[in-house]
Amino acid sequence: MRISFILPFASLSGGIRVIATYARELTQAGHEVTVISRPLRVKTSPLRTLVNKITGKARARAREDRTTPFLDFLGERHVVLDR
Repeated sequence: MRISFILPFASLSGGIRVIATYARELTQAGHEVTVISRPLRVKTSPLRTLVNKITGKARARAREDRTTPFLDFLGERHVVLDR
């Protein structure tokens, strides 16, 4: 059976861990599992943006390093959309 999970973003939160567990178990049972997610957006308040510009700090880095390692076993079957 082909199964797809659609996530708002892949993070380390508890709900994402549960979906990762389901995906792993279904994959081990022989199913074809795909997980689709959006990139994690970093919301910066207008005040923080102004303070960063005044102090000369660089723009906040994207939180790519905070994506979940729980979905790494899927490889190419974990699709992260452009936006």
